[in-house]
Amino acid sequence: MQNFYCDDMSEESPDPIIRKSVSLPTGLWKRIENYQFEHRVKRDAEAIRRLIELGLEKAREAK
Repeated sequence: MQNFYCDDMSEESPDPIIRKSVSLPTGLWKRIENYQFEHRVKRDAEAIRRLIELGLEKAREAK
């Protein structure tokens, strides 16, 4: 998988953005869209980031 770095981010940024392309089953994408709508998140990428953070936090708590 190739990393794509956002050109508009400053090199001084402590946490630069990396772009990834993923394929998702339709059912999973519909769940992401539902989350996005229910939480009034405007951008797909932001909804996905939030869900990843929630999942990672939950996994950390389960240890």
